[in-house]
Formats: sequence, structure tokens, C-alpha cells
Amino acid sequence: MENVINTTPDVELTSEVEVTPEVKQIPVVEIQFRPGQKVYYFDPGALELKEGDHVIMDTARGPEYGICASGIHPVAETDVVAPLRSVIRLATEADERTVVENRSKEKKAFEVCHKKIDEMGLDMQLVSVECAFDGSKLLFFFTAEERVDFRELVKNLAFAF
Repeated sequence: MENVINTTPDVELTSEVEVTPEVKQIPVVEIQFRPGQKVYYFDPGALELKEGDHVIMDTARGPEYGICASGIHPVAETDVVAPLRSVIRLATEADERTVVENRSKEKKAFEVCHKKIDEMGLDMQLVSVECAFDGSKLLFFFTAEERVDFRELVKNLAFAF
């Protein structure tokens, strides 16, 4: 009896390798505008930043103050919401004083606004007040179960501040 080797296999062996494109990584720093709030990615530029650093960033509302929630680290470019805004610089002592003054303005504005809402009998709840870093504007955040006409309140607040 002869040994015969089958040179034409019945099953063809192949291997498929899934090629995934390389995901570009970009350096970011995570920053919170206020403790307990959402964290946002910013471009650290040439700055050496670490967790806890106080910084001034470029935002859609102009320069703002924030605290680094992380040091610089890479993330997938696909995880970044464009445009990636930049950290302008580390905060100075003058910036820290400005933040303290702004928080004081926010507290006063909250009290005044809350009082006006009560006086006007508006069915709405004041959630918070934020002062722009440069002090140029106050933002009032409200909630309400139903639509509320608060045009008169806006006029009163514009006059008061």
C-alpha cells in the first residue's frame, strides 16, 4: 500500500486581520469651572499643568477661570468636541481676587433676584447665578414647571445690576 499525500486540501485555510485606522491622540487637560461641575477638555499648549492648578482659559463666553482636574494626558481626537479651546495661562493672585469678588457678586445677585421673584409672585425657581470672569455679565439660571413671562424681572435685574 502506498502513502498518498493530498496536495489539494478540501478546506482552504485563511486568516482575516481586521485593520483599524490609527486613532490620533492629542494632549489635553481636564478643567472644571466650579467644584462638582462637569469637566471639560482644553488644549494645554506649551504650559506644564498639573491637577489642582488654577488657570484662565479661552471659552465661547470669553476668558474664564477654572481648576485643573487632571494633568496633561492624551485622549483620542474623536473624544474631543471641536473646537478645542486653549488654556491661556496660569491664574495670578489678581485673578484669584477677581474670582472672590465675582463669587460675592453672584451671592448678592442671587439674593436680590430671589427676592424679586417672590415679590413678583413668579412661579419659577432660581437655580444659580454666574458672573463672567471679566465681570461684564451675570447669568441667571431658572427652572419652572410651565412657561413663565419673566420680561419684567429681566428689566428689574438689568436696572439693579
